This record gives sequence, structure tokens and C-alpha cells, in this order.
Amino acid sequence: MPVGPLVEALRSRLQRCASVTVFDGGVSELDCSSEAVLVRSDAGRPIKTKVVVAADGQKSVCRKSAGISVTRWEYPQTAIVTSFAHSKPHKNLSIEFHRKAGPLTTVPLPGDRSSLVWIETDEDAAELVALDDGAFARKLTSETANALGQVSDITKRGRFHIAGSVARQFAKNRVVLVGETAHVIPPIGAQGLNLSLRDAALAVEL
Repeated sequence: MPVGPLVEALRSRLQRCASVTVFDGGVSELDCSSEAVLVRSDAGRPIKTKVVVAADGQKSVCRKSAGISVTRWEYPQTAIVTSFAHSKPHKNLSIEFHRKAGPLTTVPLPGDRSSLVWIETDEDAAELVALDDGAFARKLTSETANALGQVSDITKRGRFHIAGSVARQFAKNRVVLVGETAHVIPPIGAQGLNLSLRDAALAVEL
């Protein structure tokens, strides 16, 4: 599923929850004390709460305000991300090809389209991104062993360097970390999303 519809579905569900109040705007700072947390944002007046579940990503303001440090590391790899059309149906299956340079993963989208996370060495990734759409489609058809047929209609390609991180504490000063605020792993097998959902479920139980 594309990220956009997933986010909209979650937002729609939240808006129907009578016990939930949605405040738009980002968090600028937390003031943590032994008894409560004051959340300051660009949306208006501060909000006082007993606990903050922080899910504001890798560059988390909440984590920094809570005084939680992070251990980071890097890999000599780059991920290429895009989506594409293909001549064979994906049958709602995600396919992962394990290769020496790194995995290549296709994830089904509506219709005969899939999204792509293709991990390569930094040098080879730069060359692949520089290819024109036709050459990239032919290369992708070959790398996927024709499992999805002929590849076409490549969307704009992005790339990002592969790195990881983990917070040295997952909770401190009434702030609980979930998702990429707590840990960042390479994009393999959708583990990042699954771990984030599990984090959120565990936070509810605490």
C-alpha cells in the first residue's frame, strides 16, 4: 500500500475516536519534569500530559528533549526507491531477491504496479539512478528474472544511503520512544513498519 492512503486511513480513524484530540503542527520542544511533560508546538498553546509517546522520526525533537542519546552506524550501500508498471500480475505478492550487493524488493501496489527498494553499492547505485527510464526498466526486468514481466512507466527515482541507529534508552523522563525515533534499520522485508506497529501496541500496554 502506498504511504499516502495509509496515513489518510489512520488520520480518518483517529478523527472518529471520541477519546482522541488531534492537534496539527510539529513539536518544537518538551519540558520534562518528574510529574508531567509540557509539549510546546507551532500549533498553539502548550499541552500538559503525564506521558509522551514519541514517534517523530530519526531526527526526533522529543528524544532530544528527553535527554536520550543515539548510537548510529552506516553501511557502504545505497537504496534506490521508485515504482513501476509490469506486464505480469503481482498476485499481491512481495518478492525479495537476495543478491551479493544487497536485496532487491518489490512490493505490490494497486493494479499492475509495484514499488521498489533496490539496494546496491554506493557506486553502482549512482550509475543506476543516472540511467534513462528505458535503460533502467530493462535492467530491472533482468534483475527480477522477468518475474513480473516487462517493466515500464518508471516513476521518479530516489536514493538514500543505508544507515542504522538505536536509542540508548527507549524511555526516559516520561517520554517513550517508538518507531524510527527508537530504532532505524535497513529497508528489508518491511521490518521497519512492522516493528513500529509493534512498538505502538506495546506502548499502549505499558
